[in-house]
Amino acid sequence: MGNRRRREAETHALRGFRAQERGELGSALRWLIEAGRGGHAPAQWCVGTLYENGETGPRDVARALYWLRRAARQGFGPAEFSLGFLYERGDGVPADPHEAALWYERAAEHGERGAQLHLARMLLLGEVGEPDPVVAAHWLQCAAEQGAHEAAYTLGILYRRGFGVPRDVRRSFWWTSRAAHAGHRAAQVNLSVLYLRGEGVREDQARGVAWLRRAADAGSASAQRRLGRCYAEGVGVPFDLRAAYMWATLAAEAGDVEGKALREAVAAHLTTWDRWEARSQAASWREGVRCS
Repeated sequence: MGNRRRREAETHALRGFRAQERGELGSALRWLIEAGRGGHAPAQWCVGTLYENGETGPRDVARALYWLRRAARQGFGPAEFSLGFLYERGDGVPADPHEAALWYERAAEHGERGAQLHLARMLLLGEVGEPDPVVAAHWLQCAAEQGAHEAAYTLGILYRRGFGVPRDVRRSFWWTSRAAHAGHRAAQVNLSVLYLRGEGVREDQARGVAWLRRAADAGSASAQRRLGRCYAEGVGVPFDLRAAYMWATLAAEAGDVEGKALREAVAAHLTTWDRWEARSQAASWREGVRCS
């Protein structure tokens, strides 16, 4: 691309991005197409995305693929990731996990953390051949280091089990803690377990329960059931069967089978009044969540 043509493409792209920020998507599309014709890869990707999402008219996956491929041929990571996602879903193209993995890998190599995460999942689950947890762990670490909380959570599991990486409970704790502090509810539950069992960290029942409560208050049925069990057994909290029944009720109503079993077991030791009080507390909790 000549310098003059490059400058024109950059100017058109800038006008298109500014129009997009203002919500003038029709104008944005026209400028971005001009930039894309001049070889501007980010503009090409943006045009493809606009067509894919139907933001300027009826959804047009064929046009989306045309522009995404133009950007991807230039090694533009977001476009490569988008193509992988379309091939994985079979959206506008025949579903092809191998083609999806190919584009995910190209995007991953260009630093796209979403592609790194998707590629790791496919490798872990063996969706493109035999499972390869070693390579999956590599891409998970790349994504986690860029702030992908799901990747950090999964790395914590791999290190705890020694799957694809050497078993290392301290590293498991570190990655799990990183995801939990970022608000990942399943990681918060796992972190609570590590504290309660003293795996990778000194045993601390109070902190373990605190993380369970944090996840439970965020709506995790698993955390609600585990918190109920802590109350039923007096682990990290005072023994309180009514509180146990309340949390088990919330877990059961969210579809947690073990939560339902816990509720039934605890109910056998409560009076009718106690069960009514616990159900009222559960209703108050749900109302508080809806109002927050």
